[in-house]
Amino acid sequence: MSRRTDTFMFMRIPQSLRFYILIVIVLTAGVTNLSSAKRLNLYLLDFDNIKNDETVSWLGRGLVDMVSAGFQNVDGVRIHEQVALERILQDRSLLLRQASGTRSLLVMGSFSRNLDQLTVNIQLINIANWVELGSFSTRGSLNHISKLGEDIVLQMKMALEGEIPKLDARGVLRTPDAKTPIPEFRQQAKELNFSLETAVEDLEKAMDLYIGSRGVADPTIAEGSTFSREFSFTSGGTVDDVPTADALMLEQIINTISSNPYIVEISRPSLYVQSEGDGTVQLALSVKYALRENVIKDMLSSLPYSALRQDGSLISLQFSRREMAIPQALINRINRGDFRIVPVIRMIDKAGRVRTVILETTEPTWYQRKSSIVRFLTEHQFSPLIAFTASGNSLQVTMETVEINAEYMISLSRQEAVDYTKVLIEFVPESELETVLGKLL
Repeated sequence: MSRRTDTFMFMRIPQSLRFYILIVIVLTAGVTNLSSAKRLNLYLLDFDNIKNDETVSWLGRGLVDMVSAGFQNVDGVRIHEQVALERILQDRSLLLRQASGTRSLLVMGSFSRNLDQLTVNIQLINIANWVELGSFSTRGSLNHISKLGEDIVLQMKMALEGEIPKLDARGVLRTPDAKTPIPEFRQQAKELNFSLETAVEDLEKAMDLYIGSRGVADPTIAEGSTFSREFSFTSGGTVDDVPTADALMLEQIINTISSNPYIVEISRPSLYVQSEGDGTVQLALSVKYALRENVIKDMLSSLPYSALRQDGSLISLQFSRREMAIPQALINRINRGDFRIVPVIRMIDKAGRVRTVILETTEPTWYQRKSSIVRFLTEHQFSPLIAFTASGNSLQVTMETVEINAEYMISLSRQEAVDYTKVLIEFVPESELETVLGKLL
């Protein structure tokens, strides 16, 4: 049939029907083109409130709504939520039934608040093979949350530029000619460098608070991870810890926390007469153990932890190994238990000789050890107030902000009690106890 005949037949159709037929033809052509064009499916989950901050918990859903609204009118992009994702996870064959060239990406977001500033992190993951295609981070004010939502959508569109189908001159969707790699923004690295500098500044500031703060008679003297107190009933000066410049590096900051985390107060020893007849006395030694709470909190609050959990006096922080680039050597030391430290207490006489050793431990083998050189005692009044654990993707620091009040009783002769002039407490890794005590026992 010729075009001329077609035109003649169309002209014979009543005028009232011509308009509707034209609409059907246009819509049919549009559907045909759309079905063959590339599609982009975005699956959105509620954003993760990584600090469990109840004041901004509404943003978990609110940020999803902002992203959905930003892509609502973008041709070729379809927004799906958790129900649709669960359907795919239950039946992966649904991906095979999608139109050729269709991409399905999972958008995973998280956010954290610091005062009125909000930091949002987003990952783009290919659902077909669970490969991360890119990530970015953006920051904004809670007072301008709409502007923050616009920034998130803008960065997502930039990251997905090569994935979103384009409209040609006729207004028809077409597959992009070339795929632009999804950029990966490295703002986190800059923030980490800044955080490390801040951590050291805060550490130095916190440590300065201790200088001159213990001016009472018979103070506990701290020298690194060793604490001592003269108890010859005379007053003495105070020596305080001084932070080192090596704390500029993350590994050394963690080493600082783990190697010297405690504040120790040694009370003035007391003597009690046990029996008038046998000439023995009881020496009572009271010791208070606590975490360097201010120093540790200042230090850790400056580092980009990925999760924080607090239950009463127990505080647990989690750090991402990928974002912080924690050295594998440090992870190996944590797994070996090098940072499980316990106090070793030494009682020293006027001649500088160690006469009594008290070990705080739960290890049964030490309770069976004997010594012919010194008086060796084992106790279990101390429990570690800080613990480090490492998993595949993170490092956890668990702290307990309580005080441990221990009282050690030593039975000895009156003459020996008079000879004692000093008590020294040193924290030693459990893995090094044999080396340290082997020289004393």
